[in-house]
Amino acid sequence: MNAIHALYDEGLQELLTRILSLGTFSEAKDWGERAVIEIERLKGVLREMEAEIANQAQSLEKLKYDRSKKVLGGLLGISKEEKALVQQLEDRKTSKGGLSKAINQLQDMLDFTPRSPEEKQVLLVELRTRKRKLQEEKREITQVVRGPRMNKPQEALMDNVFDAASRERRKIRYNREAQLRAGETTTAALTRQIEQAERDIQWVEKFEQ
Repeated sequence: MNAIHALYDEGLQELLTRILSLGTFSEAKDWGERAVIEIERLKGVLREMEAEIANQAQSLEKLKYDRSKKVLGGLLGISKEEKALVQQLEDRKTSKGGLSKAINQLQDMLDFTPRSPEEKQVLLVELRTRKRKLQEEKREITQVVRGPRMNKPQEALMDNVFDAASRERRKIRYNREAQLRAGETTTAALTRQIEQAERDIQWVEKFEQ
């Protein structure tokens, strides 16, 4: 299965659609188990895609090299075969990007969806702590609110509820969110992150037995 077919696979699309209707820990657990299997399958497709891209890149370099060795190679320009290979390579790179995005989206949903009361509690402490810290940073920058400085919130205690990989992925997402976008001010970036944290909190809060 290539990357394009993988993106439109019914299993992937059903998982992305069904998550919106989840509301209980048992539903989230069932969805999560299927998501883990789907992520591994898509990673396999991605590896195949990367190998195909590497092979095509080598073939393209060989065509360029062979053309450079011809007496009239520079004058004749790029051959139809080379043009076709360039297009195929670009298409595959685009497909790879879309597939990588789908994997990250699915993994992100998995990491922020509680499948037990313990996971819910850990995520809420983590997200609320993050939100308070961001609000404090914004307050210090804007100096609009001159109230007493907040005490440093207690860090979330993971207690082995989530594995190290899941914690690390969430940390990576937080760091990615912290990066300034084109034309964005620090205050605007903090506001955006606070709003995302609130959406995450609302998502986690909805899950019950």
